[in-house]
Amino acid sequence: MVSRINTGSSRSFNHSRLEELVMNAIQDHDKNATNLSNLHLVCGSGGTRAFLTGAGAILACDTAGVKTWKSIGGVSGGSIISALYAGGMPAPVLVEQVISYDFATLFSKTRTLYELIRSNLPRRPKTIERRAIREGIMKSDGLGAIIDEHVPDWPENFWTMAVSGKYHILFTAHGVFQIHKGRTTRISDKPAPLGLAIRASCAVPGIMESIEYRGRQLFDGALSDYGDCPTGIVQRHFMAPANRIVACDVSGGMTRQRRALFAVGRLISGRISQKLNPNNRTAEIFIAPRVEHLGGSLEFSLTRKQKEAAVLSGFSAAVDQLARSGLLSGDKLALCREASRSYEDLYRLLIAGNTAE
Repeated sequence: MVSRINTGSSRSFNHSRLEELVMNAIQDHDKNATNLSNLHLVCGSGGTRAFLTGAGAILACDTAGVKTWKSIGGVSGGSIISALYAGGMPAPVLVEQVISYDFATLFSKTRTLYELIRSNLPRRPKTIERRAIREGIMKSDGLGAIIDEHVPDWPENFWTMAVSGKYHILFTAHGVFQIHKGRTTRISDKPAPLGLAIRASCAVPGIMESIEYRGRQLFDGALSDYGDCPTGIVQRHFMAPANRIVACDVSGGMTRQRRALFAVGRLISGRISQKLNPNNRTAEIFIAPRVEHLGGSLEFSLTRKQKEAAVLSGFSAAVDQLARSGLLSGDKLALCREASRSYEDLYRLLIAGNTAE
């Protein structure tokens, strides 16, 4: 027999139905909590563009309720922003911090490109694979100092990657690993200095000097077989299902121009014979900000307005993908849509009053 209570009207209420509604609400809450846990964040390469759009994407994830991550990492420009975030810098602080940086102070020019080329010629083609060009026209000491200042200890869930010849070098809190053809070898049971690892992942061949680590010359992590945004390494090393990966990639895909630059980078770093095997993105939560207002990846003299526009682009692109994946909805989605209208709205709604570290 079903119990009924008088609600003061001609309508009656079914207690079993009430229990069902409550249980459904609890299950929906638990399902949402599950959706927001065990996620992996991967920030791809792209220099200053990756740095700025990544900050916007991270703010969107934070607003959606993704406060903890199974792993956080990235390569090249994406390694910088992911390291700062993994080190405990709150998302609103992170955004204002990256906008305030004078990128030109992070790197120091040591020579011209002409001088670099002259110092490495003549070279015999048959030896080019064995003799990677170690020098660059810039040093990245300032970048390493900034990282070490803000993140003195290696974050537990952070990783980044560089390349050395045919090998991938994976840096984690649990040591450093050398990966090649499906075989993983631990080359250190302790984490490398974080600033060194980030500098290695950002060592664009011919532009930034390569970084030496345990007798190896390390170059830009974006030159790995996994491409600009190496989600494949997260699936392999951290056993992450593709649908639990949130990836932010500002590269715009492998265009003809990018293929040419990629080939030059691999030639200089001694990886010309390695094959590119980027992941299929269909199962991932794939964020691809558009930043046509910015030029190249190594554009250091940006105005505040340009930086704000890049952050907003990353935020807006992330909001769209998080909503599409079901990780962002309801009032939070409405708030993010309003914040996406301009950087002024973004600052007013999500950053102002939230920038105390």
